[in-house]
Amino acid sequence: MPKTRISLRENEQHLRKSKVLQKNYSIMRNDKIVGSAILDFDLKAFPINWDFTSADLKTSDLGIASLRVDKGQRGKGTGTKALRRIASVARKAKKKRLVLVVYNWNAGAKKFYKREGFEQIGESKYMGKRQKRRVKKVFVMAKHV
Repeated sequence: MPKTRISLRENEQHLRKSKVLQKNYSIMRNDKIVGSAILDFDLKAFPINWDFTSADLKTSDLGIASLRVDKGQRGKGTGTKALRRIASVARKAKKKRLVLVVYNWNAGAKKFYKREGFEQIGESKYMGKRQKRRVKKVFVMAKHV
């Protein structure tokens, strides 16, 4: 049986004054798209809907704005391998830590990230643009790369 290969394919960059703010990636499993990732290279550019006052974010942090793996690929090591590729991207960009948020209701994601070495470094609130009354609590988690 051939060895499974997980890779990231960069799709798009978002720039401001030639500075990379964000990159979008497809997660590939043997050349088939099985998920996606959005990485934030400038955490100061986070939307104003987030309140990160309780978390000590640094310019040397790489934010994982989104990491999605298809349901059929979960439990097969795809997410773990994708995180390794993301850590490699972080090191090449001279970032020292991966930072992400997990909604309080998403226990499965929090368990996955803890298993992968992430620790909770704070809590935050998110208020969606249309849902001003529905404040969502999130956990801010980080891992050194």
